[in-house]
Amino acid sequence: MVFFPSGKRGSITLPGTCKYIGSQMSYNRLNSIKVAETNKYFKETDGVLYNLAGTSVRAFPFAKTSYKIPAKCKNVDFLKNKKEHLRCRKILVSPKNTKYYAKAGVLFAKGNDELVYYPPAKKGAYTVPMSTTKIAGNAFKNAKYLTKLIITKNVQRGYGTRYYFAGCSRLKSVVVKPGKLNYIRMNFDECKSIRKLVFPSNIMTPNVSYLPEGVTIYGWENTGARGLAKRYDGNFVSRGTIPAIVAGPRVRKVIERYELSWRRSLDASGYQIYTGDSVLKTIKGNAVTRCYVKNVNDYSGIYIRAYRMVHGKKVYGKARRLN
Repeated sequence: MVFFPSGKRGSITLPGTCKYIGSQMSYNRLNSIKVAETNKYFKETDGVLYNLAGTSVRAFPFAKTSYKIPAKCKNVDFLKNKKEHLRCRKILVSPKNTKYYAKAGVLFAKGNDELVYYPPAKKGAYTVPMSTTKIAGNAFKNAKYLTKLIITKNVQRGYGTRYYFAGCSRLKSVVVKPGKLNYIRMNFDECKSIRKLVFPSNIMTPNVSYLPEGVTIYGWENTGARGLAKRYDGNFVSRGTIPAIVAGPRVRKVIERYELSWRRSLDASGYQIYTGDSVLKTIKGNAVTRCYVKNVNDYSGIYIRAYRMVHGKKVYGKARRLN
C-alpha cells in the first residue's frame, strides 16, 4: 500500500511491492505516476496508473494537462468524478479504442456520436460538431474556461437529459440552433457569468433553472421564452411570432399505419409531423390536410406543428398531439 503527501508535486514511482492504492491518491498535484518494472499489480501508460489489464484507471495525476485514452480502457468515470480538480485541456484516444474517439480535444462515444466529456481546462468558445447527435447531461459541468457554447442542429434530446453548467464560471452565452431539439432542460447553478441565451422557434417552454438575474434571452413569442426572461428578471429580445397552433387534429389507425387529418392553417407555409425527436413527415404548402404515417410505436405521441418560412428559414409553431 502507498501513502504520500497530497501536496506532493511532480511524479511518483510505485515500488514493485505495492499491491494497493489508498484513498490518498483520490486527490493529488502530480503530473505523472510511474510503476517499477518489478511491479506485477499495476501498469503505467502515459503517466496514468491502470490495473494490470489496462482496462480501468486506478489513479490519475491531477496536474496532467492532456490525456490519451489507450485502446483497452473502456471506463472514464474518474474524469467525470474528479473533473473540478483536473487541469486537463485536451483528450486524445487511441485509434484502436472501440468505445471512444476524440475530436478537437473533446471526448465522444462511438456508435451514437454522443459528446460525453468536455475537458475542464479547455479554453474559449466551442461549437458542437455537426456530426454530434447527443450531449451527455454532465458533459460541460465544471468546464471552467468555456466562454460560449453553440449547440448545433443535429443534437437530439436524450430521454430525461438535463444539461448541467455548474462550475462553468466563465460561460457567458449559450446558443441553440434550429434543429432536432424540440425541448431542452438546462441548469446554471454556480454559473454567475451567463449573460445571453438564444433559443430557436421549435423549442417550446425551455426548462431552465438557477439562472442569474439580468440575463438577456433571445427567443420567439408564444414559445415560453418571454416568460422565462420575466421569471428571472432578465431581458427579452423578440425574434418574431411563431405560427398559430394547428386546429382540428384527428387520428385513425388503419392496420399498420395511422391516418392523420387537421384543419388548414392559413398563415402556414407547411406542416411537420414528428414523434419524440424523429421527424415522420414534412409537408410543403398548407393545402394538404391529410396524410399517413407508419412504423410508429403505439405508445409514442404523434405531434403536428405548422411552420412559416421567414428569410428562407422555417419558423415552427406550437405542437399539438394527434393521438
